[in-house]
Amino acid sequence: FGEDEEKEPIKFEHFGITTVEAMASGCVPVVIGKGGQPEIVINGETGFLWESVDELKTLTEKLIQDQSLREWMAELALKRSRNYDKEHFNDNLCRLLEKIEIMRR
Repeated sequence: FGEDEEKEPIKFEHFGITTVEAMASGCVPVVIGKGGQPEIVINGETGFLWESVDELKTLTEKLIQDQSLREWMAELALKRSRNYDKEHFNDNLCRLLEKIEIMRR
């Protein structure tokens, strides 16, 4: 937070494995909307993406106060985390390698 993503992209998590692991444990992520986080978190469904400290506070309070919202989002986050499991990784890797092989021909 507070860093310039254009000037120093290395300071941002490019994938977000910690976020995926939290989601796989049933947590609702409330993460900064930079780096690889927007690729993982569907804002308002599988978690929240924030840009300012005020947004972070508001979204965190919203989850704390609304148990049904938190439970619904936790369920969706858990399902979304499965997109990054070993099986999906292997499938995606195989498809990518097949495309590369086709391009070589």
